[in-house]
Amino acid sequence: MAERNGSAQGDVPALTLGHLEGRYPAYCKALKILIREGKTLSQIPRTLCWHRLVMLHECMPRQYRDPLLHYGMNKRALAADEAAKRRGIGSSLDHTGAVKEGGANALPSCK
Repeated sequence: MAERNGSAQGDVPALTLGHLEGRYPAYCKALKILIREGKTLSQIPRTLCWHRLVMLHECMPRQYRDPLLHYGMNKRALAADEAAKRRGIGSSLDHTGAVKEGGANALPSCK
């Protein structure tokens, strides 16, 4: 029988570390989308992706960066990309919004 999280619904399985780790790329992508949509640092911490990124960082700080660091890196990458577009230089992001490997503005991967 699956462990329960004690919610009022009673049939919701507990959130496991394995589940969080498996969804990590999705949480990172959601954070990038929120930043691209112009959400502020006061709005983003109220989201599920932020909460889950915080949980991962608190459980395994050596493997997962602080979400605030992710926010700063993504914000800088977006600003650099917008500046490059204004200057007519190619984008540092690929069609998915991820930073291209080895580009001038390359940042470490989300993990």
